[in-house]
Amino acid sequence: MKAEPNSTLKVIINADDLGLSTTVNAHIFDLMARGRVSSASILAGGEAFEDACRQAIKFDECSFGVHLYLTEFRPLTGSPVFADCGLLSSKGEFNSNIRRVRPNRHLKEAIYKEWCAQLDRARNVGLSPCLT
Repeated sequence: MKAEPNSTLKVIINADDLGLSTTVNAHIFDLMARGRVSSASILAGGEAFEDACRQAIKFDECSFGVHLYLTEFRPLTGSPVFADCGLLSSKGEFNSNIRRVRPNRHLKEAIYKEWCAQLDRARNVGLSPCLT
């Protein structure tokens, strides 16, 4: 993309997997504090989700989205459709089999509800995730 003379380009650097762990969070927020990263996607099912949300509120100049997932972590909805379709491990977490499954109407509906639950979890802690 070529910039017009006297125009300003805005470059957004996004960090993925915020909320995965407190270590990942610390690194991402350090990059944000130093102006190296301007955006992050938060994993609603990550082990450090709450920590990420508490810290994200301090970064008004950054944008946050929700990293929707179906390949790992525990589903938030607990829909039996995921197990019926072979998408859960013995621990009850997504197992990456979604890539091999042909979705039927029931699975599509379960995915929609799961992703809504992931978005709602972020909203319920006060974040306003960007939807792009």
